Amino acid sequence: MSIQKVSFGAVQIQKLRRVALDEHLLSTLGLSVGDRVTVELDIESEAIVIRKAKASKAAANQTCDEHAE
Repeated sequence: MSIQKVSFGAVQIQKLRRVALDEHLLSTLGLSVGDRVTVELDIESEAIVIRKAKASKAAANQTCDEHAE
């Protein structure tokens, strides 16, 4: 049996409509400050879903260029 969902507790919406994500949640997905995520709204379940963004070819090239400098 595998774990399907893990709760990281409730967070408060901050000024400018920002939400801070738990560092363990980010590290579990291999995310860090500056990484891109997609945000989806599931109207039926009233859920906001944040997913690790798939790197576009242009973004991957930019990252390679930055490391080459």
